[in-house]
Amino acid sequence: MLVNSLSGIIFEINIKGAFCMLNKRIKAEILLFAMLLVIGFIMPGCATTLKTDDGLFEYYLTGIGNPKVVYISNYLGTEYDLIVPDQIGGYIVRAIRKRDHAYLSERLGVFENRGLTSVVLPNSLWNIQERAFANNNLTSITIPDEVTINSNAFAGNQITTFNLGRNLKCSYVSSLGEVTAYYYGNNRRAGEYSKIENNWFFNGVIIDLPAVIIVPHNYRVEINGVTLRYENNINMSMSPNNMYFVPAGSQKISIKDNQRNLLYEDQQTLRSGYTYSLASNIIGWRLIQQQIWDPLQH
Repeated sequence: MLVNSLSGIIFEINIKGAFCMLNKRIKAEILLFAMLLVIGFIMPGCATTLKTDDGLFEYYLTGIGNPKVVYISNYLGTEYDLIVPDQIGGYIVRAIRKRDHAYLSERLGVFENRGLTSVVLPNSLWNIQERAFANNNLTSITIPDEVTINSNAFAGNQITTFNLGRNLKCSYVSSLGEVTAYYYGNNRRAGEYSKIENNWFFNGVIIDLPAVIIVPHNYRVEINGVTLRYENNINMSMSPNNMYFVPAGSQKISIKDNQRNLLYEDQQTLRSGYTYSLASNIIGWRLIQQQIWDPLQH
């Protein structure tokens, strides 16, 4: 009798445990299904690559709720004169950008190596991904205001005329190549930057290559009492430092650390094209002139 009772109890426990485990599994599956439904409802198209009616572009929608925006992720056309639309399917085009996993696996930009001879970009644009227009046959480009441009976006072209909007943000010097330094050294002013022989011109007036001040990330640089905005610096690849491009000539330079403590202040003549790095010794902080800086090597 005792054995039978114990067997019955153990059987009942096993049955309850099995149902409990089953209930947990069902609950987990229901929860996962609900999450997928929510994601599908909130961000339709995020997991789907779509194609334009004319068959020229692949794109995907991103953004929570409305309005959603378009990221163009591939070019299917064969035309060499390209016009990037400002809207697709009623949604605004904000970026030329492959999905991260696709770019990392392919290392090929959206419009890279397509034989493009001209490109018209929409004013709606916010971001141009790495290598987006690399290795084409472009000789000029117009970029609208407030666009963030990632590394090597136009590498491998022969662009000698850049019509640049205001407050472009270059992730690296390689974002626009050689002209990046001139644009930043010119306080990111909008206008035409053109190269004739070995000289660069801004709206027809020759401009000098600026000096480069290199400081640790988050340090503050002031020139003649004016703090250079964070947006005016460029990250240095594989380095904890940032570069600020400053017009050559006699300048009062102040540098503060990330706690806003004054480390260095002096009147110094900056030479065109040279780098200046912050260094310390027993006496204190100094700004050391280093080798001439070649924008083509960065």
